[in-house]
Amino acid sequence: MRKSIFGALAVSLCLSSAVMADPLTQARQAYIDGDYQAALTVLEPMAQAGDPIAQNIMGAAYADGRGVDADPEKAREWYEKAAASGLAKAYYNLGNLHKKAGRYDQAVTAYQVAMDKDYGAAFYERGKMLRHGIGGPVLIKQAIAAFERGMQSGSDEAGIELAEMYRLGEGVPLNTAKAREIYAELATYGNAVALGNLALMYEMGLGGAKDMAAAYALYRQAVDLGDENAAKNLAEFRQTTSGYWAE
Repeated sequence: MRKSIFGALAVSLCLSSAVMADPLTQARQAYIDGDYQAALTVLEPMAQAGDPIAQNIMGAAYADGRGVDADPEKAREWYEKAAASGLAKAYYNLGNLHKKAGRYDQAVTAYQVAMDKDYGAAFYERGKMLRHGIGGPVLIKQAIAAFERGMQSGSDEAGIELAEMYRLGEGVPLNTAKAREIYAELATYGNAVALGNLALMYEMGLGGAKDMAAAYALYRQAVDLGDENAAKNLAEFRQTTSGYWAE
């Protein structure tokens, strides 16, 4: 179970010199930082030697054309090698690759393996397929179940999708209080979208009482985390209210 940002702040961020010196850790971070060529120089030999994490990153590189020319077939080969080692993220990425290519049955199969390994993002992607009828009929109850499991397994995106369905009354009875409850939970993990949406609900009195001071504080947190919609809403909030904020 993940911890809220308030508890996480008490956790030391220090890494041992042994971890920092690990070539795979350094190469993975270089890839995340956008230094693809340097990262792949280290990762490709490791992938060839059978490291599943390196194989998964090689798959991502070929899928996205980062550091190499985009090549979906090579991406698929690397993802399949990583998946053969049981790596849940590789099954998830393989599912995304299949879905993008319209191979929906294969996407569902890959997502299911990742879901069996409790990989939250896979529940989110499968839930979207069920919600929007991608590769099959619209199945709202199953979509909700997938989003609920995804949220429990750490996917904030699944929680946002679930809250939206309750807020809109899409396939479920309209329940803004439930939507507000979900946004509030996700906000404790520092999710910028949830913070911004919760702020709007406080401002408009949706799903509970209005609280303009809380709305302003939440907007500010969301903006500080980079949410563009919250920035727009905050600007409008400042134009139409007074007494709730001061610079």
